[in-house]
Amino acid sequence: MKKLLILQAILIVFLCSCESDSDNKPRNTSDRMYGLGLAAIDIVDDFLNGKTNITITRERFSEKLSEIEEQYVNSQKETDSETLASTKYSNDALIKFSAGMLDLSLSYRLQNTVSESKLGTDSGITERRNDLAKRLGADER
Repeated sequence: MKKLLILQAILIVFLCSCESDSDNKPRNTSDRMYGLGLAAIDIVDDFLNGKTNITITRERFSEKLSEIEEQYVNSQKETDSETLASTKYSNDALIKFSAGMLDLSLSYRLQNTVSESKLGTDSGITERRNDLAKRLGADER
């Protein structure tokens, strides 16, 4: 009997740990926006880990932000809503906002400008990256 209980506990732990990324997707988030947001975080992580420079990072992130903005419009059309507030994709709007703030921080860094809110610093970029990660239910740095 004791062995059966231990086996059941191990099985439950195993099954709980086998969730896919889509199982971690926050409520009220479209699948596409979720994927785009995760890809945007990967772009910034490459910069923060020293794998790419700010010029390449800003270029790649800007392209991803365009896709995020396009998805936002698609979510608006699908829900027939101008703001997405109180819709099944309300988190898409928050993801778009967080990505926009991160883009601003990268832009400041590219221009070697530091705002009062430290937008152009590594810590500012990390903070904005973490804001986006929170919206996606992803890991923070």
